Amino acid sequence: MEAFSVNKEVWDNIYKSGHQLRYPNENLVRLTYWVFNNQDVKKMKLLDYGFGPGNNLEFLQGLGFEVYGVEISEIAKKITLSRLPNNYNGNNLVIMHDDINIPFRNGFFDVVVAWQVLYYNSLERLQKVLEDIQRVLKRGGKLIATMCRGNDLAVINSSKISTYERIVNEKIPSQERAVIIVLETEEMIKKVFAPFSNLQIGFFEYKWLNTCGSHWTIFGEKE
Repeated sequence: MEAFSVNKEVWDNIYKSGHQLRYPNENLVRLTYWVFNNQDVKKMKLLDYGFGPGNNLEFLQGLGFEVYGVEISEIAKKITLSRLPNNYNGNNLVIMHDDINIPFRNGFFDVVVAWQVLYYNSLERLQKVLEDIQRVLKRGGKLIATMCRGNDLAVINSSKISTYERIVNEKIPSQERAVIIVLETEEMIKKVFAPFSNLQIGFFEYKWLNTCGSHWTIFGEKE
């Protein structure tokens, strides 16, 4: 099975198990306030690419963005709609049957957020996804994204299948067989995210109990 089909099955099973994240990611909160400090975000259309259980989308909607989302999991959409206001337009959340062709017109969005999602892919598909994200952004539109780093638990418990790609093993049962991309250096990130200008790269990491999360943060703009 190709990366998209395997990863869709993995995440459907995770959401079927009742997995939810109650709060927005604290690093996304920090980065959002840094990027949009003192701006009127109520005039901005934002796409949450891979909105999952809606924890980040709920936060972004609460800030005032006009939020849209795309996902590959119907289960995730049901979870997300259950946590949004009753007057939210559920048609703004769209299920994609592939992860490449975003079903919105050219230049529709001011912002695209792709948080802890892009690296669940093959490198070839990721490059096509980034091209399509650029397509749906307005000129001057902003991308906020993450990619996993070498110290992340999923990377530690995976097997290398190419220069960039790995398969998660049985030590993380919920994500076993998921295909992930690991960009180990800032130079790799600059190469893959070359369609975007003004790239700014950082990272966040946490270690506690038996888990470790380690992710690059990537900010870029469409010229």
